[in-house]
Amino acid sequence: MKGKLDSQGYLHLYRVSGYEPAKCPFVVIGVASRCCTHACALMGEPVFINHAWMLPLCHKALVFKEFIDERQVPVGEEEPTIEDPTDDEDFDKEEE
Repeated sequence: MKGKLDSQGYLHLYRVSGYEPAKCPFVVIGVASRCCTHACALMGEPVFINHAWMLPLCHKALVFKEFIDERQVPVGEEEPTIEDPTDDEDFDKEEE
């Protein structure tokens, strides 16, 4: 299977006619977008595992042989890094 997340975060699946937007079968019409998008809290980030891309979704994970992620992080808004608190030289000191 081939897929991509476009620059707006919408999931597209490759079909015979090319990439088509993936429609969410669980959305209530008129309440939210009918397309599967990274704005959904239940969509995970794509991960490369065992020579394939896996994209966790709300009810299953899709596995892709080819996957394109067209999203870009705006300059200055890189994903925050989590620092290991044990690296702090004062970590083991008792509070006075």
